[in-house]
Amino acid sequence: MLLFSSGITFAQANESAAPPTRTNPVDWVNPYIGTAGAGSDYGGTMPLVTTPFGMTNWTPQTRQNRISVTSYHYDDTTISGFIGTHQPAIWMGDFGYVTIVPEVDDIKTNPEERKLKFTREDERATPYYYSVVMDAGQWRKVHAEITATDHCGYLRFTFPADVRLTVLVEATRPKIAGHVEVSADRREISGFNPDRMDAHLGPLALPNFKGYFVVQFRDSWTESGTYEGSDIHRESASLSGSNVGAFATFRARDEKIVEVRVGTSFIGIEQARANLQKEIPNWDFEGVRAALRQTWNQKLGLIAVDGASDDERTIFYTGLYHALLYPRLFSEYGRYYSAFDDQVHSGVSYTAFSLWDTFRAEHSLITLIAPERVGDMMTALLQNYREGGWMPKWPNPSYTNIMIGTHADAVVAEAINKGFRGFDYKLAYEAAYKDAMTPPDDDTKHKWLDREEHTP
Repeated sequence: MLLFSSGITFAQANESAAPPTRTNPVDWVNPYIGTAGAGSDYGGTMPLVTTPFGMTNWTPQTRQNRISVTSYHYDDTTISGFIGTHQPAIWMGDFGYVTIVPEVDDIKTNPEERKLKFTREDERATPYYYSVVMDAGQWRKVHAEITATDHCGYLRFTFPADVRLTVLVEATRPKIAGHVEVSADRREISGFNPDRMDAHLGPLALPNFKGYFVVQFRDSWTESGTYEGSDIHRESASLSGSNVGAFATFRARDEKIVEVRVGTSFIGIEQARANLQKEIPNWDFEGVRAALRQTWNQKLGLIAVDGASDDERTIFYTGLYHALLYPRLFSEYGRYYSAFDDQVHSGVSYTAFSLWDTFRAEHSLITLIAPERVGDMMTALLQNYREGGWMPKWPNPSYTNIMIGTHADAVVAEAINKGFRGFDYKLAYEAAYKDAMTPPDDDTKHKWLDREEHTP
């Protein structure tokens, strides 16, 4: 073990870190940290249920997210759905999302109309499991639970007895064209949207870009359909347009549990379905939750904290949880969609490198606690160079034409200096040299802010 004067111990890869009083390291994580406040007091975080470096994160949606607005705010008291999001930070936008909504009585497609109230006492947030009991009116409660895998989400809704209950799948938002399909035989709703909120920041048009999803239900429904805006099309099996989605309705005299598993992909519907089959092949919510808890405990437990107060331990492990969210995995079992040349390739990929913010410490930390990922992360940056022409400053998932400097160079150089393998050193030098000598195409805002003008 390596002992630091700060009281932090890095555990060897084959050793278990000594668990804190609260049983396991994951028990000290408080995902609410950073979700409250306003202005400079707001951390812009979300209580995300996901794997370390997972591709798709799951969170309750207390507001419609966009650039500068995340899906969840601690001060909110209503929930309009549960979103599979790819928004990495408050100052960046989401892309390729999907929202799952439990409803009672009439079908409500408008986020404002479908909001259900909740209290903090009825909510629980952890990295591996989220739970909330929402008030559906007339003394009725809807219990929602979430757990996840790398590319998939698993949601479980418990509805009260004697109600008309619906699970709505929101594929797109107003002014965003998308598609949904309903298959009663498969007990499945699938679709895609091409939304990329940061598209205006980057120079690339990406006609092939889509966030795909496959939503599978454990039980057969009694009614299904699609919608576009407020227009509901009962028994419709396919619909394209803006602000579209689909729904499945159930009826039960007794309390009803509806289980939903969601596969996501940036390659295609079939890949989303394959991701789901690989990661959640069985209807076993408790098993998926237990596996994710173990995954987080193993990774967080690589660092043991000695001599800290409860508050300090909570702050530390919550910060470590946040540090292990990004960069996000962007490949799907040997293939990945590249938002730099709009094509699908073989290999592994990551995105959401906030390099302006993370080159100093975040990536150094990753070399210590996730060394198995470093080679692939460096490969991802070099693929961005090969497919787009330069290493990125802030990919989400393509160039965003923000921030100054060429901090990917420092991250790749650190990995080389520390002896990490698994990526092309020659290509790394070529990419760093070009970063230093040639301003990117279409970099109209920052061309001479990150290089000295007229430098040969």
